Amino acid sequence: MPVMDKHEHRHLIDRLLHETGATTALCAGSGLDHPACHAISLQSLATLPADERHELAIVACDLEELEAMSRDGRLAALRDLHAKRLVIIPVGSARARRSDTEALLRAHGFRPLRAGHGIWYHDLYDYKETPDWLNPRFWANPELWDRYRW
Repeated sequence: MPVMDKHEHRHLIDRLLHETGATTALCAGSGLDHPACHAISLQSLATLPADERHELAIVACDLEELEAMSRDGRLAALRDLHAKRLVIIPVGSARARRSDTEALLRAHGFRPLRAGHGIWYHDLYDYKETPDWLNPRFWANPELWDRYRW
């Protein structure tokens, strides 16, 4: 898995912005230099206001930072509260220890963006398939209320 340079990061961010229709992205970590990025440090992810939500968040970090984010809830908060779409770009030890990184990210519901690239994403709108029973056909049937007792 080759290491991405700044130009590849910029190209990836351009592509993600285009595909998601987002105009800006919350970017945390190293090497994410882009005009459309609102850059913050990984540590300041913990202090984001609960009502601040972004269309796209991109995080570049190594395995130790990723594990720390997982332990203190920053990764889950970023995924659940602060971003509709979240992309994780593993760098350094996270790329070297690929199986550990994969296990951690899969446990948080992330999927590979593209096989072999080592980039992971979580999209609020397609992270879970809608079950068959979750439709009006299987809900309350008012016409049966007088006939059956539940």
